[in-house]
Amino acid sequence: MSQNTQYVKDQPAGFNNKIQNVAIIGASGQMGGHIVVELLKNPQFKITALTRKGSKSQMPEGIHNVVDVDYDQQQSIVDALKGQDILITTLATTAPRDLPNKLVDAAVEAGVRWYIPNDWGLDFSNNQSAKEETFIGVGKEQHNKYAHSKGLPWTAIGNGFWYEWSLSGGIQMFGIDIKSRKANFYGNGKVPQSTSTWRHSARAVATFLALPILPQDQNDTKVTMSKWRDAYLNVQSFHLDQRQMLDAVQKVTNTTDADWEINDANVQEIWKEGSDRLKQGDMTAFAVSLYSRTFFPDHPADNDEKCKEEMKLLGLAEDESLEDATKRTVQMAEGSYVQNFFAKLYTSGN
Repeated sequence: MSQNTQYVKDQPAGFNNKIQNVAIIGASGQMGGHIVVELLKNPQFKITALTRKGSKSQMPEGIHNVVDVDYDQQQSIVDALKGQDILITTLATTAPRDLPNKLVDAAVEAGVRWYIPNDWGLDFSNNQSAKEETFIGVGKEQHNKYAHSKGLPWTAIGNGFWYEWSLSGGIQMFGIDIKSRKANFYGNGKVPQSTSTWRHSARAVATFLALPILPQDQNDTKVTMSKWRDAYLNVQSFHLDQRQMLDAVQKVTNTTDADWEINDANVQEIWKEGSDRLKQGDMTAFAVSLYSRTFFPDHPADNDEKCKEEMKLLGLAEDESLEDATKRTVQMAEGSYVQNFFAKLYTSGN
């Protein structure tokens, strides 16, 4: 499917205008596992999980096929992707830096038709300073441009920060530490964020892939995947500032401000300190540098208008319960989920 063919009528005979065979990397992870659950609800999809050769990760039930891949051997990746319509990547932070581009090359060679990169988070397309000052925006942009240069259509899911993960992860993320009942408010706690649960992000993927790939012709006005070709699909579960997040936590924990230590923090100073540490090689400062930048006055994580518009086009409802999501978040915080996740990740190497 060349970049100049816009309609089904322009395609060769036998063109299939829907996604059926789905390859996913990271199916055993949080995001990948939720995607599998949502995809399995639609019999249109046949799911193949690619797993690193020798991995002991448990795959979600219902996956149609599991393929062991040697990611050091390009042909192994190509063989695993043959016959697949789309490649979805949810990679661990420990994945080799050159792996995403290798996956693109393999997908192109294998004839994969679409690609969802490991770009779950913030759409900084129109904010160059945030793109540069978060230290990840430029790299993601370069990778997406690489996929485009190879002729592989891509769509990134701009779901903002994951709600449960970010609110349970401690004060270095959303500025709220549920276990110790401390909060650092940036901008008086009134800077909003577009944020999504894992489930909502996964529903967005499944809903997107159920669309036709291309319109039939210039008179076909139905929404298709091509609407988001080489672009972000922006979605959100909630549009919240820190005050609203803390209110939600206090409702679930039956606490009030009197039970919490709440400080007004200088977000620029916190960001600079974290960024300086990061530049010196202190990777423990990554989260505070990344998250604090999104609370700057330019509101780079506030995509409310765009999310509402694109979710309406997609037919994806903004119907999640904030209370239920916050209950899950509090349970994760009390169990030190994020801290234990990273301890296990860097110990096992998986």
